Amino acid sequence: MDQVARNKGKLDPIGELFKGAWGIYRKRFWALFSIIIVPVVLFRIIDFVFTQPSVLPLFFVSLVNALGSVAMVFSIYKNAGFIESYRYALRSFWPLLLIVVLIFVMLVLGVIAFIVPALILYVWFMFYVYIFVVEDRRDVTVIAQSREYVRGYWWPIFGRILPWLILIVVAYELSIHLFGKQLYLIPLSVFNVFISPLIVSYSYKLYENMTILKPDLNAVSLSIFR
Repeated sequence: MDQVARNKGKLDPIGELFKGAWGIYRKRFWALFSIIIVPVVLFRIIDFVFTQPSVLPLFFVSLVNALGSVAMVFSIYKNAGFIESYRYALRSFWPLLLIVVLIFVMLVLGVIAFIVPALILYVWFMFYVYIFVVEDRRDVTVIAQSREYVRGYWWPIFGRILPWLILIVVAYELSIHLFGKQLYLIPLSVFNVFISPLIVSYSYKLYENMTILKPDLNAVSLSIFR
């Protein structure tokens, strides 16, 4: 936060963001740990039910991930425990469902078009959960709001999340290489339980940076939905 104030117009460096995220992670570890267990278990159930690759299980995974992320962000923002965080997430189900459907369709179309457009969209929309919780926006305008935060900062933001994307890919490849395609989900699930709360905490600090750099975005013109 101080780094942003000293260098107006610039994001905190990765080390500063990680330091802030680690502080959140340590302080909220048990709450975040208990919250992430639910999506991880549901991911495995989805994987068991849908034995053939298709769009439908990917959508269910996206929805479960969104609910878990909303619960974790709420826990961080409100210093809330497991029950209160999931109560909030479940109360938010219907507006969140519409948002997830829209983002999922856009990302699928981006993948069909090419991987690069999908990556651009991913970075554009990465703050929607934080806006949903912190700014209490419970409609599709969170998508445009996220894009407005990213506007002009796509490359700096991408550079700050790239190490996490690389870490996820490496963990995936190592799990398959070391445990095989029959058992790789077990170590990957353990990795997910411990790393996902840290990634959410890191993205929370990145979102805080953007709210400082763009403090007037509550009055943003959401023209793409008009």
